[in-house]
Amino acid sequence: MLSDLTNLESIFSNVNFDLGEPFLPFQQLMGCLPPASSSLVPRQYRLLMCDQNSPILHFYPKDFKVDMNGKRNPWEGVNLLPFIDGKLLKETIMNRCPDETLTAEERLRNRVGKVFLYSHDFTETGTVQSCNREIGLLDISLCHSKQELFDISYRTDLVFKPEVILGTKIPYPGFPSLNVLPINETGFKAIGVNCFGSNSKYSTMVLNLRPLPTLPTATELSKKVLNQTLFVNWPMMHEAKVNLIERNLC
Repeated sequence: MLSDLTNLESIFSNVNFDLGEPFLPFQQLMGCLPPASSSLVPRQYRLLMCDQNSPILHFYPKDFKVDMNGKRNPWEGVNLLPFIDGKLLKETIMNRCPDETLTAEERLRNRVGKVFLYSHDFTETGTVQSCNREIGLLDISLCHSKQELFDISYRTDLVFKPEVILGTKIPYPGFPSLNVLPINETGFKAIGVNCFGSNSKYSTMVLNLRPLPTLPTATELSKKVLNQTLFVNWPMMHEAKVNLIERNLC
């Protein structure tokens, strides 16, 4: 949780980033698709997945292990695949699949598009045209929303501050935070957490909580909580108010 990040100045002083740029759509697909799905990229790109002379052929192994870790169905396992070397991937695509080899339609697909911001505006009463009527999507009439072009120009003057914005209330309804727990110590332990019907073989982060103090009597507690706002149902907390309900038993 961002609210748990404190005393980071010493860490940030040793962290430096070079301003990069997003992967193009075809580059992104090459970083996540298996060879069996190579038909989703242009022909030149497909060869990089299958040709024995491809410099990045090892990114797409035909045989690999699947870590089931107690799972029962094949799709629940984690495929143990090599990490993609982004620099090598981009260099190989630039040398083997330059833009000149793509069709005009493919070049149009392989670009960073515009980012639009949509917000509610009751004064808007226009009609949004369907993007695909072939699958049954209809026009949206009297659409109370407006569209604006969102500026995504990259800035280098932004500095992260490990603190919440002034006026923020913690805990916030629906926002779980470890700050509200009486944590005594933490550690990784192999306790066999039941995962999908069987025990996990990996270590689990365990939080040991301090013993709760002796609770006050109902009379003493009522003086502190009656007609007060508090948060209940951790971790997905909700704001609640304690009221006194009088019942006539006669």
